[in-house]
Amino acid sequence: MLVYVEGQRTEENYVVYWHRRYRTQVGVMIADERGVPMTLVDHAIAAKREAERDARRGRGAPWDEVWCVFD
Repeated sequence: MLVYVEGQRTEENYVVYWHRRYRTQVGVMIADERGVPMTLVDHAIAAKREAERDARRGRGAPWDEVWCVFD
């Protein structure tokens, strides 16, 4: 799963804690981009589309899930 988070601490700490707890069942990658909620959603949509396009071309697998986490 690919995760976009708004801030540097709260949201990222939550995702890191969650990943440590369930790491045997779920792979998580936190994206480098940060920003306001709508910007995160735009990045997530673009990343999902790009991954699906790459998968159709035989270059990897698309993300199972793309999340945006913000408060």
